[in-house]
Amino acid sequence: MQKIYFDQTEIPFPHSWVENPEKLKNTFTTEAGTEIDLIVRAKRLSVSVATVCLDDELKTYFQFRDKNSFILTKYDPLTKSSTTATVRMDSFNYELVRKSSGLTATNGVWKVSFNLEEF
Repeated sequence: MQKIYFDQTEIPFPHSWVENPEKLKNTFTTEAGTEIDLIVRAKRLSVSVATVCLDDELKTYFQFRDKNSFILTKYDPLTKSSTTATVRMDSFNYELVRKSSGLTATNGVWKVSFNLEEF
């Protein structure tokens, strides 16, 4: 099973983890009117995450939501090894699952979604 770490805190693998490596490029127009794309970075990581969790795990996500940046450690299928990236959490949303607040062992079940953006 793949393991994900935010800084050095292990995060349970979410229900949905969608990676979208982006190319960062600058476009310039020459004097002749031709556009030239300059690739600044070939693979900037962007991840959409969605999961369901209990209140203890929700508190962990809150800690990282409020940080300016943190280190993401994850498995990279291309290199078949762990890789790290400096990321920030963006578009953090959470919602109490209906009728879960009455559970005695926890303060409810939560739907959580967010994006991770690499610097």
